[in-house]
Amino acid sequence: MIGRRSVRPVQAFSTNQKIATTSRPVELVHMPRITEALMSRRIKAFTLVELLVVIAIIGILVALLLPAVQSAREAARRIQCSNNLKQVGLALHNYHSAQKTFPPGALWHDQDGNGFIRRHEGHRSTFYIHLLPYFEQGVVYDKFEFGNLQNFWWNSNNMEATDVRMPILLCTSDGRGGTHFSVPQLGPNVLPRTNYFGVFNGYQKLDLMGPGSSLQSWRPSTNEARFAFFDVNRSTRASGIDDGLSNTMCIVEGLTGNPDDMRGVAYVDQACGAFVHTELGPNSNLPDRCYPSPDFWCQVTPEISYVFGDGITTDTCASRSAHPGGVVVLLADGAVRYVSDSIQLATWRGLATIRGGEVLDGNTY
Repeated sequence: MIGRRSVRPVQAFSTNQKIATTSRPVELVHMPRITEALMSRRIKAFTLVELLVVIAIIGILVALLLPAVQSAREAARRIQCSNNLKQVGLALHNYHSAQKTFPPGALWHDQDGNGFIRRHEGHRSTFYIHLLPYFEQGVVYDKFEFGNLQNFWWNSNNMEATDVRMPILLCTSDGRGGTHFSVPQLGPNVLPRTNYFGVFNGYQKLDLMGPGSSLQSWRPSTNEARFAFFDVNRSTRASGIDDGLSNTMCIVEGLTGNPDDMRGVAYVDQACGAFVHTELGPNSNLPDRCYPSPDFWCQVTPEISYVFGDGITTDTCASRSAHPGGVVVLLADGAVRYVSDSIQLATWRGLATIRGGEVLDGNTY
């Protein structure tokens, strides 16, 4: 019929017919054969002996590497400590440039107006107070109220200023005393720690006193042979260091005490507070003699032994550090040196004087 397309009938598919294909026949693998193949494959693993050997090797490597790592860390801490002292030295010389003298070690004055100055009378400011503007801490210095205050650093009016932490004054190898000293029964203030102690006259507290001193009256020392870089109510000029700036120590390392121990407090004008004498050599095995107050001084630690001084003449403190084998010191010319614990005591004491007349060989320290 015109216009109608013819339709081819659909041929039924029979299951008995084979499907023509150009691909290869698929071989079916039964599960029992897979399991058999896996079971026949040998699984490799460490034996107990091999594991123990590996652990032993790792332990030996750690034992060999750990001292090297600790040594590298200590070297980095010592470099940081030296850098801190260089900054302190820079502040000292900037102060000298401005004031034509280095700061006094401590200032005592006749607070009660009786015509005599007693030991530790008055506001008792240490050299660190005077250096604050040269540490870029002028704002802190301006917050201090001095006036006619006894122990101005304990006065509640100065709480905000004394609370300021001074990282530049801390050696990271120590850290025992934290960043501040605090004893609530003494007052509300907390005081910043320091690991860098000023070198004061002579061997003990007696060397800070001159003829005519008594319990009721303090007079400045006149023994110039034992004058050190720092003293009470005396400032040192660069031109007055007859032994030479490069042969004179001004600041040395010290250790802080427990959190409630006044050892290593920047504003405390006592031996082991912020200054040392040189009766004892660096890191001496002999004990320091601190102010006789067991609640706040001379607390025994594994690293430091203490005994009591008499609080009047015998108090003394040695330079100490957490670095192995020596202490870092700042010389009056601004140089920083690492001095061995084995230094001769006579040489150590010679480095502490400004007019002692000692002949020192730089190769001996």
